[in-house]
Amino acid sequence: MPPDVVENVRKVKDIGMKKYDAFVDKRIRSQEEAFTAPISHTRLKLFKARLSQPQSKSEVAVVKDQHAQVTKLLLAVHSGREINEGVFSHESSHHPPSLTRKGKMHHGNKSEILDCIVPRDLDKHRPVTTAAVLDGAVLVQMLRPGSAATIGQYFTDVLAPYILSWFDRNNRIDIVWDVYSKTSLKSGIREQRGTGARRRVTLSTKVPGNWAAFLQVDLNKQELFVELAKSLKQMTLPQGKELFTTILDECVTSPAGINTNALAPCTQEEADTRLFLHVAAATLARHCRVMVRSSDSDVVVLAIAAFVALEQRMDELWIAFGVHRHFKYIPAHAIAHSLGPSKAMALPAFHALTGPTTEIIKTSTPILQRFVLKLYGVSEDDIRTVDAARLSLFLHKGRDFDHMPPSSDALHQHLLSGDGSRIPQTEHPHLSINRLNHFIGCYPFLAGYPNSSSSSSSRSSYGSSRSSAQWYSGAPCGSPRML
Repeated sequence: MPPDVVENVRKVKDIGMKKYDAFVDKRIRSQEEAFTAPISHTRLKLFKARLSQPQSKSEVAVVKDQHAQVTKLLLAVHSGREINEGVFSHESSHHPPSLTRKGKMHHGNKSEILDCIVPRDLDKHRPVTTAAVLDGAVLVQMLRPGSAATIGQYFTDVLAPYILSWFDRNNRIDIVWDVYSKTSLKSGIREQRGTGARRRVTLSTKVPGNWAAFLQVDLNKQELFVELAKSLKQMTLPQGKELFTTILDECVTSPAGINTNALAPCTQEEADTRLFLHVAAATLARHCRVMVRSSDSDVVVLAIAAFVALEQRMDELWIAFGVHRHFKYIPAHAIAHSLGPSKAMALPAFHALTGPTTEIIKTSTPILQRFVLKLYGVSEDDIRTVDAARLSLFLHKGRDFDHMPPSSDALHQHLLSGDGSRIPQTEHPHLSINRLNHFIGCYPFLAGYPNSSSSSSSRSSYGSSRSSAQWYSGAPCGSPRML
């Protein structure tokens, strides 16, 4: 139970009496306020019961179908037929209940992991650092154009002053921009977020009226990031300061001539992982206290694991996270120490089931299945596959299909699809694909290798998206030929 809710319930009478006394003093005795003036709400965090929403006809049909499949299996068991894990290697319906809802992949809020690992009583004072690594895409989303008329003016009046302000407390600033590929697994997710109008971007381009819609087009962002990075390279810096900024797979510096062999060429598509290549490079330049600016929970997870790999070369790794009233400084080093090296390095696995290449899936399937079994509370040593777990949960624990792990077939297709998802129900473990798979490509350099040019595993031969999801390749377990 949240402590603030408990405290509010205990003191609710005292809070009400104080409001009553203030009402009498100001409106009757001293008459400082009008008697008819509105009374402000007292916003207390209390218990709230969620109202149950009526089920649609399609949802009722799904429930009936699930009950029918369970009935068939129970009748088969009682009639003496042998039910083995081969039966449970097939799903109970055309849309696996552990992965889908109404025929669509479950979605949820991946930032919920921060509630579990980030302390609540964080110090609000800005920590002392000597280097900072900034997510360029986050900056552009956060820094709106305001009165700027052109992209060039946006750089001069908005972005450049913000970047220069970071040099007040740091000697080195790295700015990392996303790279947008048509073959990226994330292109399908970006399509779901909507799209805006395509326009050619130069420094003389007028700032669009709808900045958010403009940034929904990948080509708009790609050209914008390149123009801003080129302008950053030409920016005049304070004496003794260094700036590194990426341009697609390359990295340029100001002043020119600084060695960037450890940073480019780089095939990391997402800034989430490329940020930590720059963090590692900063530690090689003897920067022991580094700040990362981002608003992505993936970055926090990666930072905790990355600190363990870089602990010999750095003392502190901070994340400047969020915006406005949600802004905070997250000490990734402190969280890593509290979790311990093994848990910190394993944290990305708890945050996401990755979507690597087909060959990696084939070789890692036993490990992935064991991980899923742990999520569903299956701890028996003799149960090593999700199909065997489904059989055991059904026969011995009376679990329905909604509370079983996906079949091996559906899990395999889920990993191949790369379609970001998260199961929202609290009864389910969080099976998700959050595009942390390219963290694998980041590990070699974090471990001390000088080259970051390993191919990003966030690209796939499956293309940007599928017209229709393939949940499994066989027939439902309740079909006649299965029984």
